[in-house]
Amino acid sequence: MTSIVDKILSLTNDAPTMTPNQTLNIDTDGSTANLTTLTSVNGASTNSPNKGKDISWFIQSQSGANSGTVNYFRVSFSNTDSLSTCILQNNNVGNLPADIYTVVVKTEDAGGLTDSITITINNSVEIGTVTEYTFTDSSGGLPQEYNFVVIEVTGASDPSLEGYYAYIGTWSMLSFGFTVEIDNTNSVGQGSCPSPLNGGWILGSNNNVVVSQATDCLVPGFSGLVTSDNPDTRGYVFTIV
Repeated sequence: MTSIVDKILSLTNDAPTMTPNQTLNIDTDGSTANLTTLTSVNGASTNSPNKGKDISWFIQSQSGANSGTVNYFRVSFSNTDSLSTCILQNNNVGNLPADIYTVVVKTEDAGGLTDSITITINNSVEIGTVTEYTFTDSSGGLPQEYNFVVIEVTGASDPSLEGYYAYIGTWSMLSFGFTVEIDNTNSVGQGSCPSPLNGGWILGSNNNVVVSQATDCLVPGFSGLVTSDNPDTRGYVFTIV
């Protein structure tokens, strides 16, 4: 006796799985091409030797907080039988504008199912306090107002760039636009004054030292009242050159 049993089998396709599978934060100074490495496997059985096959990668979107939609990043990927590997790359090495970028990277299998990750790329420096100082000198007869801004850099890709930077000028002059460019290259150290003075920079390791130095550069020997105010820096991106 022969029994014939008909069964209807439903085959489903499981989505690929990316690692890491959470949001990712990257700090860069813009000089590095390869920013991070991601991996992915398809939805095949855990024991399958083909979990790395038929996987592709692409950037779904990329934008800057101040730049809007950009095209500064790309992906490069390769597959083995067991694993797909993707490198997120800076496509603008040496010329990446200072901003905080959001990049969404997706991995896709042959059936069209996807997994994605949102990556935040910070191409700015970390700032502590920003203080604008003002004082008035009347030693020349008529009152003359002077201003300078001190920016505390607390985090940079190169720790030697950190410290207190005094800019000879007003915050409104320095913050034109949404990117504040701190000039380390032409800054002067302790005991010196920038030349030309207006628009120049002083770098020191102590706030009081650079305040005293900036004041003395503007008006040598000044001993009067120096007032301070903290400008609103929300929305600004800081970079060091």
